[in-house]
Amino acid sequence: RLRALGMNMVFFDSDIGLPFADAVALDNQKAVHDVCTHIRANRGGQIGYIGWADGPRYSRKAREQAILEEPGANILARLSWKARKLAGELLCEFLRKRVGELPPVIFYGDRECGVAVWDALREIGRTDILLAGIDDFPGAKEAHAIVCRQDIRQSVQAIFRCIEFQNEKGAL
Repeated sequence: RLRALGMNMVFFDSDIGLPFADAVALDNQKAVHDVCTHIRANRGGQIGYIGWADGPRYSRKAREQAILEEPGANILARLSWKARKLAGELLCEFLRKRVGELPPVIFYGDRECGVAVWDALREIGRTDILLAGIDDFPGAKEAHAIVCRQDIRQSVQAIFRCIEFQNEKGAL
C-alpha cells in the first residue's frame, strides 16, 4: 500500500519486503564463514551454535544456515524468541546439564544470544569457552569474544543509494 502511494522503502536486515521494496543486509554467509575460518586457524576444534528457534529475523535463518555449512560446527541449542527475557536462565540450565560436553567455541546468533550465552557461561563457571558471533554485545570485550566488524557506514550508504534510485525511477 505504501508503494502504491509512492512511498520509498528500504528494509534493513530483513527480506520481508521483497519484491515490493529494496533490502540491504549483511552477507551473513560470508560473515559467518570468515569468523569460523579465523576460529579454525587460531583455535581449531568444534563450534557449537546457539541461536533462536523462532522469531521474524531474517539474519536468524541466514546465520543458522551458514553455520550448518561450516566444517566442525553444529547446532548446540535453539532458544525461544518469545521467552527471550528468560533466555539466560534457560540456557544456564541447559548448559549446566552438558557442562562436560560443551565445545571449546560457541558461536552466538545475535546480540541478545551473545548476552544470554555469556551470562550462562559465567554462571556455570565456563568462561574458558570462546565466544564468537557477528554482532557485538555488552560484555563482549570482557568475554574476549571474536566479533565480526560490520561496516555500518557502507550499509547506510547502500540504503541511501536504494532510495535515490527509487526516486529516480518513480513507479518502476
